[in-house]
Amino acid sequence: IYPNPSFGPVYFQNAEWEMDAEVGIQIYNLSGQAILSRKQTLSGKELILDLSGFPVGLYQSRIETKGKIYSGRIMITR
Repeated sequence: IYPNPSFGPVYFQNAEWEMDAEVGIQIYNLSGQAILSRKQTLSGKELILDLSGFPVGLYQSRIETKGKIYSGRIMITR
């Protein structure tokens, strides 16, 4: 996950991800509420999310693909 902290665009990379794989993406606030949940198809080994509309704070990411779950924390700043 980079850059972290971020002003908005966040990049997720993983060498295990396969092109054209479907991923489930969830972003949670610190209260555990899902504030973003969607599915999309990877166009490579990198996933880009624009979180510029999110309030400043700490978030938990969860990305699931092919039965594997990847998680991390993201700090949004201004």
